[in-house]
Amino acid sequence: MNESYPRILPQWAKYDHRVLKFKCFFTEHVVESNYENARIRACELYYYLDDDSIHINEDKAENSGIPQGYLIKRQRVQNEKGQYIHYKDLNLKTEINIYGKVFRICDCDEFTRKFFADKNLKLNEREEIPDLDRSNEKFKNLDALKNREVISELREYVEVRLGGGHPNKILKQFLDNDRKVIIYNY
Repeated sequence: MNESYPRILPQWAKYDHRVLKFKCFFTEHVVESNYENARIRACELYYYLDDDSIHINEDKAENSGIPQGYLIKRQRVQNEKGQYIHYKDLNLKTEINIYGKVFRICDCDEFTRKFFADKNLKLNEREEIPDLDRSNEKFKNLDALKNREVISELREYVEVRLGGGHPNKILKQFLDNDRKVIIYNY
């Protein structure tokens, strides 16, 4: 009888190259914009079965102005109770707090569904990632040039009402015509 293989495979050998993949999102509050209060950022959570590590990746969108890519590099992650997150803690339509960000798990791939079925663990129904990006609809009919004058007048009015500097029309005219030269030909 050949005893070169152990009867019970260790976790790192049994689950080598086996990864559970979940689609999730988190809500990021936006304080720098007048147009939105929060934005939804879609991510993918990968749970590696061989060492119980997690990494979270956000798809990169070109010219978004937001740092994207790896949110959490591959590592074992503790929950708020100080215990390491296990695959049994991950389920659809649940929230998981990782390093102060609350991720809502919405969907998973087919391998993950089969894995949970093999372990007799019930997955909740999937849900869609909400779409909070309504900026195109909201500002579709916005005339930026027309509103620039209205906004500048409003800003000036608010400054004066709050006791700020009074508008100086002569200084404005001087600054507008700065470096402009009139040349007369005799």
